[in-house]
Amino acid sequence: MRYCFLFFLFFVYVFPVQVCAGEQDIIINEIAAYESSDYEWIEIFNKGASKADITGWKFFEGGTNHKLTVFRGDFILDSGEYAVIANDAAKVAAKYPTYTGTIFDSSWSSLSEKGEEIGLKNAQSATIEQFTYLSTTIGSLERKDAGAADYTSSNWKEYEKKNTIGAKNSISGLSDPPQNQQQSDSPSLSPIQAPPEPVWVPGRGDVLINELLSDPEEGEREWIELYNPTRHDIEISGWTLENGSRTSVMLSGMLGTQDLKRFAVFDVTAGFLRNSGDSVELRDSRKFLIDTVTYGDWDDGDLLNNASRTQDPLSLARAGDGANTFHNKSDFQSTTTPTKGSSNRITKSGEVFDGGKNAAVIISEILPNPTSQDPRDEFIELYNKGSEPVNLEGWTLRTFDERAFVFHAKEASSLTLAPKAYFFAPRSMTYLVLRNKGGDRIRLYPPDHDAPTHSLAYQDSAPLGMSYAMKTVNQYEWTRTPTPGKENSITNENQEPHIAFDGEYVGRVGEFMTFDASDSDDPDNDPLDFAWSFGDGATGVGAIINHTYDAPGTYTLLLSVGDGKKRTALTKNITIASDTDAQRISLPVSRAKAYIKEAVLQQVIPIRAVRGVKEKRARRSSGDTVSASDAGGALTDIRALPNGSRVRVSGVVSVEPGILSESYFYIAGSGIQIWNAGKAFPALHRGDAITIAGTLKKNGEDRAIRIADAAAIRVNGSGGDPAPHDVAPRDIGEQNEGWLVRVTGEVRKVQWPNIYIGDEQSQVRAYIARTTQIPHLTVEKGETITVQGIVSQTKTGFRILPRDMNDIFLQKKESSENVEEENLPEDIAVKDNETRSSTFKYIWTGLAMLLVVAAGLLIEYLGKRKKKDNKSAEIVDRDTTD
Repeated sequence: MRYCFLFFLFFVYVFPVQVCAGEQDIIINEIAAYESSDYEWIEIFNKGASKADITGWKFFEGGTNHKLTVFRGDFILDSGEYAVIANDAAKVAAKYPTYTGTIFDSSWSSLSEKGEEIGLKNAQSATIEQFTYLSTTIGSLERKDAGAADYTSSNWKEYEKKNTIGAKNSISGLSDPPQNQQQSDSPSLSPIQAPPEPVWVPGRGDVLINELLSDPEEGEREWIELYNPTRHDIEISGWTLENGSRTSVMLSGMLGTQDLKRFAVFDVTAGFLRNSGDSVELRDSRKFLIDTVTYGDWDDGDLLNNASRTQDPLSLARAGDGANTFHNKSDFQSTTTPTKGSSNRITKSGEVFDGGKNAAVIISEILPNPTSQDPRDEFIELYNKGSEPVNLEGWTLRTFDERAFVFHAKEASSLTLAPKAYFFAPRSMTYLVLRNKGGDRIRLYPPDHDAPTHSLAYQDSAPLGMSYAMKTVNQYEWTRTPTPGKENSITNENQEPHIAFDGEYVGRVGEFMTFDASDSDDPDNDPLDFAWSFGDGATGVGAIINHTYDAPGTYTLLLSVGDGKKRTALTKNITIASDTDAQRISLPVSRAKAYIKEAVLQQVIPIRAVRGVKEKRARRSSGDTVSASDAGGALTDIRALPNGSRVRVSGVVSVEPGILSESYFYIAGSGIQIWNAGKAFPALHRGDAITIAGTLKKNGEDRAIRIADAAAIRVNGSGGDPAPHDVAPRDIGEQNEGWLVRVTGEVRKVQWPNIYIGDEQSQVRAYIARTTQIPHLTVEKGETITVQGIVSQTKTGFRILPRDMNDIFLQKKESSENVEEENLPEDIAVKDNETRSSTFKYIWTGLAMLLVVAAGLLIEYLGKRKKKDNKSAEIVDRDTTD
């Protein structure tokens, strides 16, 4: 028995474990199924009085047990501690920077917003809790009573103001957790309590950039509007707004929770917001990022996520106050109605801003582009929609270019506009010039008013002979029947689409051929659909499409284009030669170095198509005599070809789609970007050998091959992980745009996510795109760093885009112990040291206890031996006595 006790002591001290609470004390407390898939999470809570070890536990969802790994914190949950299980821990942590608690990384497909069965299982796969949660769409699903196994609406409720991640639920009945107490002879029950609610600190998305005006009218200032979507008053003193050029504006004030108190507007100096595009970051007094908006042509590594560029008179506004998916292109729209300091109102070209009681007089019709081509025939028509006559004396009309006309009695026999009557103001009266191209905006001001009570805007070109007239209140259409001074007549006979698709086509059996009719248009600006028949029994849809013919011959290609009302068609003959009969079309002498092969880049094969419209446009724009039909050569050669040239190239994937962007990836060697705005790609991996058929374009400042769809890419097998080119910082430029390079130098400056790397002559910027999920690294000036990545061009110069952590090699400065660490963020190194220290502690403790056990065994053995000797001596003495 003593041996058992000693061995028990041995295992307790040599293999120490944490004292755990009952496993049933760990509950699911909040469910964020409303989030987009990568940002989904559930919150768990230790309602017990003791620590709990959940090592080896699993999250059950979709009939599968999902493993948990520690992203931040550990597997020990203290009494009253909240923890988060995330579908993608890095993204959830980035979205909620103010939550600093434990996060477990897991992985599932998607939590159903309609509700599904989920649960927690311990290390032995025993079920701790399992239930089907209720539907949720707006916010998280919160638990009210942690002690009740009730999964109905009486105990769970959707929180309409998003969530309470890592904090007490808004409907929670929990209070402080129970404290450990001395045991007594009579058992007693302690109430289950939660920790006090922590002080609420605004985090990512809790204050939003709601609207901005980058291109104000003459005499007005640029401004940025903030909005508070939360239930908390938020003090923003000490916060900053920072543009893409790192110019900051200090903020002050309070954002409330009711009506207009939720808004705050800050005027900024002229030029703070670039008209063509910029980035605006909102940071709190701790410099934590609260919100960011990127618009126009500003390149932050993901141009496709940018909101649109706006021009006077448009502002950029969220589709609804506080509408936020963290995707600028989806969240923001241009509006012809800026609403500075009040609820956003999205109005498009032709929609009207109604100024209220002063807006009885409105602009009813305009004619910018008369059939006669005589500018004097332009006109503006007003209409009194009210029930009282209006005297137009002193009223003002103002156009986009700030030209103004003020109504005076001398301009007309009568300026009194009767109810339901029209006033005809020709150009010969107003001298106002209406723009035929690029749109215009006409505003109407009552006397002594600084703000218009009515405005009418259009953004596209004005069709010849058509007026822009009110069809119903706040609805305008182009009409072929101008009615100056009379009731409007909307007649708009539909015109058939125009097909921009011409040329003779020659190809080979098995060759990718790209057919592009994307320059087709419709006079009525109706959306178009494209239907193709290739003459070999195959069909397809889309403005740009790929096709391969399997046999030689002559085929009739039929393209039909419709606008929903009328269709027009065009046929062309396609000649397909067998592979043996096809003759390669050579390049001009100036490109005689065609078909040079590189280590990982194979030849470019010309796609013989489109000698017509596209070729002529290319020649007009560049003066180059090389047409798309004879484009070919090594990838370095096709960069010299004009945009619109059709090419086919083989290469090896250097970075797959989704790493730097969902809409493009790169191939290696003298690399180039492969771009599809529709984000359609086959499953690709780094090192895949592929063949691409597409069209040379520019995506931002980078040269790219645009493809129509996933069928434009053929995977040929594995080509091996491509090796980077070693390049000095001073040599990064146009000549290696798109390359996979490796640069080594000294850290000159760090402005995360930018690291500036220099040598003795120059420096280059490494940009850490957020899509790579590379964590914020501790990098110090003067350290030696090696960065691998793709060379990309922006309006401000060239940069290197690392793909993942393996592309960054950091040589730390020598410490007192002369120890070097590579690729380790500081927090990881600290955790590693703590782990080693903890391991040594347990080893020494184990050895000490082993000595204790051995000593105990030795003492017991000696004791028994002594008793045995005494007994033997007693027997001998007895025998002697007898």
